[in-house]
Amino acid sequence: TDASALEAMPDPEDAVIERTASVRYAGQAHHLDIPLDPNPDADAVSRFLARFETEYETLFGKGAGFREAGFEILSVRSVASRHTEVGGGRGSGGDPFVQTGTRGVIFDYPHAPDETAVYSCRWPAGGQQLAGPALINLPGCVLVVPPGGSATTDDAGNIHVKVGTK
Repeated sequence: TDASALEAMPDPEDAVIERTASVRYAGQAHHLDIPLDPNPDADAVSRFLARFETEYETLFGKGAGFREAGFEILSVRSVASRHTEVGGGRGSGGDPFVQTGTRGVIFDYPHAPDETAVYSCRWPAGGQQLAGPALINLPGCVLVVPPGGSATTDDAGNIHVKVGTK
């Protein structure tokens, strides 16, 4: 939902929300992600299905569609994003990386996981550095710092990972 997409963002006030639905012809293996109106009425659903059919034929060839089979909506997603200017991030106003534990992570040897520090942060403050191996839990993703690598944050709070050599 829109609300859960916004909750995962550090500063949601200027966020843009994009909604998509994964749709396919009933019984088909292939699906397409098609943009979706926020509050679709009957006309919006008709436009949505027409766009699906157009994109499906563009991708799989004229006549590849099969409207008579019906349509299946597999999932609906709301993705929130926010653009910032370089240097306009939260940098010094961000959060420190907080170690929340460790866990074994397989990098090179399946039978010998590396004991890896796990950190958590909503929006990193600038001027931080971590040595790998490490995992950094951020809203919506996990950033991996491999063994021998390092992660540093710039003044805007962007994380830069450098991969070292073993």
